[in-house]
Amino acid sequence: MSILKDYREQVDPDFSYLTQKILIIGQSDLLGKPLYWHIKKLMEKGATIPVAFGEACQIALDQAQKSDEKCEVKLVGKQGLEEIIEQKKSLKDFRVIVSATGQKNLLHGDLLAPHSILIDVGEPQGDIDLQSCLNKVDFITPVPNGVGPMTVMSLMANALDLLKSVV
Repeated sequence: MSILKDYREQVDPDFSYLTQKILIIGQSDLLGKPLYWHIKKLMEKGATIPVAFGEACQIALDQAQKSDEKCEVKLVGKQGLEEIIEQKKSLKDFRVIVSATGQKNLLHGDLLAPHSILIDVGEPQGDIDLQSCLNKVDFITPVPNGVGPMTVMSLMANALDLLKSVV
C-alpha cells in the first residue's frame, strides 16, 4: 500500500485505490490471497483501519467512504489470466493491476488501459514487459528495485512501531 501512497503523492493527489477496479494476478498465500481479502474487508460498510496499517490505508478508506465510485477487486491465477486473454477480453477495465506470478513478460502494453497503475511483484523476474508499457501507463514498479525495497522499508517501520508500543 506504500507504493500506492507514493503514486497519490507524486501523480494524483485525489487517487484512492478503494475507488478503483483492481486485478490481482497470482493466488499465492503470501501476497495474492491476503491482498485480495484485505481490500475486500476494507470495502465493507463501516470498515476501520488498525493503526498498524498506516496512514495510506486510512486516507484510502476515508476517500472511498466519501466517493460514489466503489472498488471492485478480482483475483486470478496464471490460468485465469490466460482465459481472459484467450476470450479476447482485455485488462483495460482495471486501473490497478498487481502481478505476482514470476512469469517473465506476462503482461504487455497492448492488454492495458492508458493510465493504468502496475505493481510488479514477480520474482525472480518481472511479470510486466516494461518496454511495451512505459509510455502507456501512469505508474509502474520495476523488477528488481521496485516492491522489494518498499517491503523492507515497511517491515522496518512495523518493527519500530512494535518496539515503540512495548517501550
